[in-house]
Amino acid sequence: MATPFQWSAERLSRAGAQADWVGHPSLERIPTEQARPRLRSNFGTESKERLVALLPGSRRSEIRLLAPRIAKAASLVRAHTPVRFIAAVPKELLAEARSYLPPEIQVTSDCSMELLQAADAAVVKTGTATLEAALTDTPQVAVYDVSIIGRVEWCVLWAWRHIPFIAMPNIILQRKVVPELIGLNCRPEKIARELIELLNNDRRREKMQSEYALIRRALGSDLLVAPTERTAQIVEEMLDEILHRTRAEPVPV
Repeated sequence: MATPFQWSAERLSRAGAQADWVGHPSLERIPTEQARPRLRSNFGTESKERLVALLPGSRRSEIRLLAPRIAKAASLVRAHTPVRFIAAVPKELLAEARSYLPPEIQVTSDCSMELLQAADAAVVKTGTATLEAALTDTPQVAVYDVSIIGRVEWCVLWAWRHIPFIAMPNIILQRKVVPELIGLNCRPEKIARELIELLNNDRRREKMQSEYALIRRALGSDLLVAPTERTAQIVEEMLDEILHRTRAEPVPV
């Protein structure tokens, strides 16, 4: 399956540039499956306890809008089934997140990939974190909303454009891999409903995880050399070529 990344490299090559697809560097950050029990223990989660990761965003405005809704959704889920919730935010926004999340939701910082690997499901603000959830094989609900001013801007500037997806897994495969609850659909009741479905419906979880496998391959998981290592090799090859060319050129007298 050709990916948008491979298409970009092929277009550059046809245009006369030397382009190589080396894979996505996020692949190198994935904790191993063997590390999952240790990570769950580090987060204080028992082996049979169900853990849900909450990633409400990396900006103050995102946390202000999304954290209260996610907290309400967590309360609705907990009323339905026993679940433990842990939120991960940037270190500088810990106090901000704590002010919007109830005490029963643990808040930690700068460990989103590890938390996702330890979790059984996740609620994730659209962006890079949705890709991290796919890489760690964590079933997820993607959420996003903006302020009233942001909605007005959207209606004025962007509503005329057809944008089918905004969650990265959906963009990469160009189909609905993970549920997107955006704007008016980003409501606690809908988030809770989707999350309960992911926790209890094995078939749906397995379907999402099978799509995740395609995403990882699209990002280069089948490549024999890691992205940063291959990039370093290309740089060395370019330097060798420049040095060889320089030595071969006659010195003017």
